[in-house]
Amino acid sequence: STCTGGGTDDDGDLIPNAWEALYFGGNTNATASDDSDVPPDGFSNLQEYIAGTNPTNANSFLKLDAIVSTNSANRTLSFQSVTGRVYAIDWLVDLTLGNWSNLQSGISGIGSPIVIDDFSTDTNRAYRLGVKF
Repeated sequence: STCTGGGTDDDGDLIPNAWEALYFGGNTNATASDDSDVPPDGFSNLQEYIAGTNPTNANSFLKLDAIVSTNSANRTLSFQSVTGRVYAIDWLVDLTLGNWSNLQSGISGIGSPIVIDDFSTDTNRAYRLGVKF
């Protein structure tokens, strides 16, 4: 069968055989739900495939690398991108409310760090980074 990201997927787990072979040698039956990092990083093999990160390296996972205040409210956010992935950054002021708003979406991965500016006047913001391909 063919998976959503392209390529043959003999075990039907939505992860291409080629990606499984790259990280797990000849084993193309790595379980999508397993967290193969040692120690585990909290992301499944399928999540690592979608993010374009290394499922065998606990330091390789999707994250905002830095949030730097440029003055009293404005912030600069940075993250490592992967070519072929599309990112979005959301924000909210109160984590207990869970009402996320989009800061920027449709951010195309370029295989190197991406920097996004948030020119908000909010003094406190939480951010989340999402990815798709």
